[in-house]
Amino acid sequence: MAAPNKLPAQFADLEPYLDWDLATEPQRYAKRLASSMSQMQGFYDTAFPRLEDVIAY
Repeated sequence: MAAPNKLPAQFADLEPYLDWDLATEPQRYAKRLASSMSQMQGFYDTAFPRLEDVIAY
């Protein structure tokens, strides 16, 4: 049985980045420091074009 999606279907392309969804700024900062440039670029390339859709949702 597949795990349920944590995001609405229209945001399925953002699911690989759910581990970036951290509760505090220090946790998010630590995640950025622990991530490679290619990981961060992949996140930004995927997330930034979707910001208006995310905000509208």
